[in-house]
Amino acid sequence: MNAQQGGILVLDDDTRVCRSLARLLGGAGYRVETFSTPQALLATKAVSEPACLILDLRLGTTHGMDLLQALKDGERELAVIILTAYG
Repeated sequence: MNAQQGGILVLDDDTRVCRSLARLLGGAGYRVETFSTPQALLATKAVSEPACLILDLRLGTTHGMDLLQALKDGERELAVIILTAYG
């Protein structure tokens, strides 16, 4: 995927992680949108275009796997990279 084939979505409840990934990937020419909650990501139209999702596995009271199920139920297909700070 390059910057002209869609964007990269970043979902993490840590704003520092979102900011860092947006800066790094944006500097490489990718269009990046960041979200701090699964609800915010699901409410956006960005999910309907081809994209890669970088997903934190633990999102406060929500689990990243629940979001993946919601995307699947909504027939939205994305390449997903899962991040976690936990072992």
